[in-house]
Amino acid sequence: MTSDQPVGFGVVGVVNFADAVLQTLQAGSAASDRPLRVVAAVGHDPQRNAAPIEALRAKGIDVVTTLDELLSRQDIEAVWLPVPIHLHRPFTERALAAGKAVVCEKPVAGSIADLDAMLAAQRRYNLPVAIGYQDLCQPATLAAKRLLHQGKIGSVRSATLIGCWPRADAYFNRSDWPGKLRVGDTWVLDSPANNALAHYINLVLFLLGAADDRSAEPLAVEAELYRVNPIENYDTCGLRVTLRDDVTFTVLLTHACQRTVGPIIRINGDQGSLSYSSAEMVFHDASGQPTLTLPRLAGQAWSEHYCRRIARYVRGVADDSSVVATLQTSRPHLMVINGASEAAVVHDVDPSVVRVVTNDKGHRLTTIVGIEELFERCAQQRCLPHESGLASWTVAAGVTDLRNYHSFAGARLGAGSR
Repeated sequence: MTSDQPVGFGVVGVVNFADAVLQTLQAGSAASDRPLRVVAAVGHDPQRNAAPIEALRAKGIDVVTTLDELLSRQDIEAVWLPVPIHLHRPFTERALAAGKAVVCEKPVAGSIADLDAMLAAQRRYNLPVAIGYQDLCQPATLAAKRLLHQGKIGSVRSATLIGCWPRADAYFNRSDWPGKLRVGDTWVLDSPANNALAHYINLVLFLLGAADDRSAEPLAVEAELYRVNPIENYDTCGLRVTLRDDVTFTVLLTHACQRTVGPIIRINGDQGSLSYSSAEMVFHDASGQPTLTLPRLAGQAWSEHYCRRIARYVRGVADDSSVVATLQTSRPHLMVINGASEAAVVHDVDPSVVRVVTNDKGHRLTTIVGIEELFERCAQQRCLPHESGLASWTVAAGVTDLRNYHSFAGARLGAGSR
């Protein structure tokens, strides 16, 4: 840190994911070196959110009612934005114009045009902007990336990601933007690939990037997009991303499932592989035997590290132990998301394989029968669902060329679009 004073943060919001951000920041502020402190938060609905607002005030955190009030405070150096996707660009631009550094939650935006506008604002005001892909900030991530560069598993040939995260009706009804293609004139493209499981697409692209501060640039994306829930966008997808040197990255994600699977990440080389779990990253030799385990930080140790790293980034202090996700490293992921929506229409899954079940909390889940097993088979074969020949309800993928990709042409709409 270049100053003995902690970085003063303001947070936009007091409930939902903003509450999780506030808890992380408060845990980090309790570290012995006190890298940051939460100065104020925006509570948009004082009557509905009276209890959390009072709890924050009891901890010495001021609560204001508007973003302008927050941005006008001289004791706030940086603003954290756990806000809906369609607000990422305008809130980032307003914060930068007010002279504040920004931590914007993931995903970075719904369109390349919005991301590029955020980049332009960052250059104009010369202030740091971090994106909330916190997996990049794990020390194990940068260590694993450097070992990949050194040839720990030989030449990388392919990567796979499976993520089956059940989401009940309430998840899609929690606000006016989940599952939407756009809000007003702003692209959102909310989906498992551009929200809940976006972290892991971004993580693989970062691990395969050519330098410590770069993510791999996608050359093309093939996409199969499906839905069973009453939403505009997809809740299930199979993607194949082509990278340089003929490396392929197969992505299989769904919220239309009964069983949680993963995220399971595997990067395959000609002399071994790298696997990811929430607890560790493990290198294996060509026979599948583990050769090196890199534990991931958790609990209080993780909160303190993350807050310390973000605070150093805001102050421009060098730190070689881990990286912070930036607008630049988030761009390849958004290229994949935009390209997938250009490549394929969202297809409604045949009702004959759809089941509505109730989970152990009494919530309704709309599911695709056997989706977990299908994805596991596809990952083994590194194929998309339709290519597997195992699911009659699937359709062939569409493709988008992402070389020299500069603008999103819009989501493809078909007869089944909502």
